[in-house]
Amino acid sequence: MQWGCGGNSDGQFRKLTGITVSNGSIYVVDNGNDRIQKFNTDGKYLAQWGTHGTGDGQFISPHDIDSDATGKIFVADSQNNRIQKFDSDGTFQMQWGTEGDGPGQFFGIQGIAADQNGNIIAADYSNKRIQKFDSDGIYLWQRNTEWLNEERFSHPSGIATDQDGNIYVTDTHNPIIRKFDLTGNILTMWDSRGQWRDAGNIFGLAVDMTGNLFVSDAGSNRIRKFDSNGTYLMQWGLKGTGQGQLFRPSAVALDPEGNVYVADSGNDRIVKFSRVSGIETQILPSTPEPSGISPHILALGIVMALLLIQVGRR
Repeated sequence: MQWGCGGNSDGQFRKLTGITVSNGSIYVVDNGNDRIQKFNTDGKYLAQWGTHGTGDGQFISPHDIDSDATGKIFVADSQNNRIQKFDSDGTFQMQWGTEGDGPGQFFGIQGIAADQNGNIIAADYSNKRIQKFDSDGIYLWQRNTEWLNEERFSHPSGIATDQDGNIYVTDTHNPIIRKFDLTGNILTMWDSRGQWRDAGNIFGLAVDMTGNLFVSDAGSNRIRKFDSNGTYLMQWGLKGTGQGQLFRPSAVALDPEGNVYVADSGNDRIVKFSRVSGIETQILPSTPEPSGISPHILALGIVMALLLIQVGRR
C-alpha cells in the first residue's frame, strides 16, 4: 500500500527524509514542513508536531528519526545542529547540541539511530564523523575514519544499529557502507563495485531482526538488501510514480513482522512492501479505487526484476 502526496495538510508531505517504526506506529520526518507526522501501520494519520523555528519542539530542516526500546523518539534537527528527544505523543523532553566541530557539536547532523542500550549515534554530516551519546545526551565518543587509517568519510548520512550494537553508516557520495562495533572499531566496509555498481547516492538504512541491511539508494531509485557482512542479496525498485515504483527514496524502516516502509521522497509518499523473504517481495494492496486498474508489484530473484501484475478494480 501507499499513502501521501505533496502538500502541508495532515498526511501530506514536502520532502520526506526519515522514517521509523515504534510500538505499532510509523513516524515520518516531513522535512519541508518542519514537522513529524505519526501514522498507524495502515497509513491512517494519527498526529503531528513541530513548526519552523529554534525553540523546544521546533525544527529547521529535520532530517532523521529513531526510537529507543522505551518508545522515546529522537529527531536529528539538522539546521539547528541538535538532537531533540520526545515521548511517543510528541511531547518535548530535552535537546542537546550546538553548531561547531567539538564533542557534542554538529554541523548539519543527518542520520540518527538508537542502539539496544538506548545510546544514540548520530551522523555528523559536514564534520565527516559519527558521534555517540547516552540517552540523556552525554557525549561518549566520536569516530572519523581517517583516524582509523581508513578512507575518510565523505559525507556520512544514514545510520542504523543491529541487536548486537554494531553500527552501520552510509557514506552518501562515495557510496560506501561501513560497519563498526559498539565501541567504534571498524569491522568491515563495502562499496558499490560488483553487483550494485549502478548505485547512486545512498542515504537511509535499516536492519532487520536477523541482521540483514536494507539501504535506500536514491540515485538509482531502489532499495538494496545485504547481509550483515556486506554480501549483496537483492534489490527492487523502478523509477516512476506508479504503485510500487520509487523516485529518490530517502529512508527505509521495518516493522517486527518484516514489512518494509520506504520514504519515497520524490513522490511525497510512503510505500509499504510485504515481508522480504530473500527471494521475493510483493507490494501490499492499497484500498481499491472506484475505477481503473490497480498495479501490484512482484520482485523476483536475488537481483530482483519488477513485474507489474494488472488486476481489475471495482
